[in-house]
Amino acid sequence: MQGVVYVHTEYIYGRDIEGVSVRITAGGKTASANTDAYGDCTFQNVPFGDYEVSAVKSGYNPVQSQAETLYDGNRYDYANIVIDDFSFVTGRVTGGGGGLSDVRIVLDGTAIYTRTDAAGNYTLKVPAGPLLMKVRKLGYGMQDISMTIAKGETVTRDIPMSPTNLANVYGEVDGTQGEPLAGMKVEALDAGGNVIISTTTGADGTYSMNVATSAPEVWDIRIRASGQGLSATVSTYLYQGLETACYISFEPVDDSGAVGEILSSVRCRVTPWANCQKFPGMGITDEFEADAIYGMFNLDTFVMANDSVINHLDLTIEPDFWLYGGVESSFAPLDIIDFGDLVGPAYDIIGLIFPLDVPLAVKFHSVAYTKVWIKKIVIESDGAVVGTPVYPDTVNQYAYAPNTAVNWDNCRIKYYLKVVPEHNVTNPLAGYHFDRVLIVWDPKEKSTQMKFYTARWDDNLGCEVYTDQG
Repeated sequence: MQGVVYVHTEYIYGRDIEGVSVRITAGGKTASANTDAYGDCTFQNVPFGDYEVSAVKSGYNPVQSQAETLYDGNRYDYANIVIDDFSFVTGRVTGGGGGLSDVRIVLDGTAIYTRTDAAGNYTLKVPAGPLLMKVRKLGYGMQDISMTIAKGETVTRDIPMSPTNLANVYGEVDGTQGEPLAGMKVEALDAGGNVIISTTTGADGTYSMNVATSAPEVWDIRIRASGQGLSATVSTYLYQGLETACYISFEPVDDSGAVGEILSSVRCRVTPWANCQKFPGMGITDEFEADAIYGMFNLDTFVMANDSVINHLDLTIEPDFWLYGGVESSFAPLDIIDFGDLVGPAYDIIGLIFPLDVPLAVKFHSVAYTKVWIKKIVIESDGAVVGTPVYPDTVNQYAYAPNTAVNWDNCRIKYYLKVVPEHNVTNPLAGYHFDRVLIVWDPKEKSTQMKFYTARWDDNLGCEVYTDQG
């Protein structure tokens, strides 16, 4: 059995690239084609199963091999290849008489990073021009390295590191109107309330302190901001050799527009599709790694009610970049709705939900953002739809007054979303129908679940009819 493979090539910052020589290998056979003006090419009669694609164009770094799979029954598959013309910084990080492994090297102001191998060696792919590399490892002094690199150049830079007991904490202090407060005293306190170190905020309200700590990880540090008749203390954690952000605001919560009590709210990060290398629960690690994730966005929603009657519902979507590559996190996703068979070194994971405060380290991202259409909102109670479903068919934000009574013990609110990329960028999710994302929210438990749905137009009803999947 055979199918079709559609290949799209784009520059790392989102521009389609014409004239890329793409080569596909499947079932012991190979074929080649050049991309058109839109960066696309098509291969017919590709055997089902694993296949590899490579891409070469003069002036760009080649993509030697990218593993994909054409699943039996799908009939077609999409492969997105990202190429670049970056330069390289390479070298070895040393400390304690030998190479240091797992040192994180980040290109400042970007999502580009790498880690050293077991011998301390690293290679970082960077754009040409001036750059700042931030070199970090728990227990070692922070290194910030500046340089200027030409296009296509490879620069060797070895980096020595020394142990430290200092941890950095930084942030901003804002006033009652949200304005930055200059000249505020900021102190780091130990568990006994003793001042370890203090500083004052600058003209922009920001501060930074290097705090001496007794252990590599300290969880009982408090940061106190005082001055101008104000004082507040917040708890935080510190890591030797690393930075921790701690922001303090004296701005009161504005509830002047409330029409009832905010009964429940949830904020989370959603991505409909990920191709994973390391998956929590598949081994002894809780870490998460993905070759690529598509369609990421942040979801923020809340309901207000009086006497179990929902009188206000608000949904806000904050788009993120459409494609992230080389994703790492030390946290497991909150919700995983499906994962496929082992494909080479990677798992195909469909549907991930993360807390907003979970850090995701990435090597690159597209220029195009995710665009989320809010297609339909349904409220269910006691296992049935209550009130009237609404069809906003709008992008990123919608609020309305349902005026609907519910049983909070089993109330569910469903958001039917359509997830697409901006600027007509290739959307592999559509080929598998994973562009139709269903978020099911339990307001009582403040939990979310991701599913998918199908849609068809009903002439009698004059609207799309949606069917939940999974």
